[in-house]
Amino acid sequence: MFSIARENQQLQWDRDFNPEGISISYNNDLSQDWNLRLQAINYQLDTQTSDATYPTLYGVQAIGIYEKGFHRYSLNAEFLHYVDLISRAVFSTSPGTNSQSGNAYLYNYTVSGAGLYYKYTGWRHPVQVYIDYAKNNQVNKNNLATGGGVIYGSTEKNYDWQVSAVYQELGKDAVLDMFTHGAFMGGGTDNRGTSFRVDQRASKSSVISLIYYDGQRFIASNDSSPTTAFKMLQLDWMVSY
Repeated sequence: MFSIARENQQLQWDRDFNPEGISISYNNDLSQDWNLRLQAINYQLDTQTSDATYPTLYGVQAIGIYEKGFHRYSLNAEFLHYVDLISRAVFSTSPGTNSQSGNAYLYNYTVSGAGLYYKYTGWRHPVQVYIDYAKNNQVNKNNLATGGGVIYGSTEKNYDWQVSAVYQELGKDAVLDMFTHGAFMGGGTDNRGTSFRVDQRASKSSVISLIYYDGQRFIASNDSSPTTAFKMLQLDWMVSY
């Protein structure tokens, strides 16, 4: 599945979202240390409309991975092009999302993105760091999304734990609001803040997570709503079969 999540990031794409469409992947070990992954997608965003055409997403992503000894590096780049969004009914009517007029999108979204990820496994617990960037080339303001984080530990084995701190800032029209992380600052775009997270693998098939979000919504300078503080404590219990 094409995720734009780039290892651990979810700047543009919530991993829980799976739209209808097709995905083609290519994976090649270029050498003992280098791996190349290529992906292309065509997703239909609204197949219920009665119009002759419907909003569509085309995307490509390239991921280069270098891994040797205790070190793993990953460099990611992608290009996403959304078609037929202008004047369509918005997918989310929550405040603080993409620019709209009369409950319809004002802009299309052509997003270029990149990310850099590093993992070190030479200590008792692994350490991961990353930075993330995206820009909507269809508009000239409130069009940038940036993020970064640090992760210590792992939940690969029973009773293992992991802690992380992540910062993100999503411009109002940087990315399409329907795909962003649903919990971060209440979801959507036009927000910034930090999340602190603790995870523990409770069993072979379950992980318990405690996450604290602290930031702001409605950060665009021309937003009709005043900047609003956002704080939330979330408890997750994820079970897989």
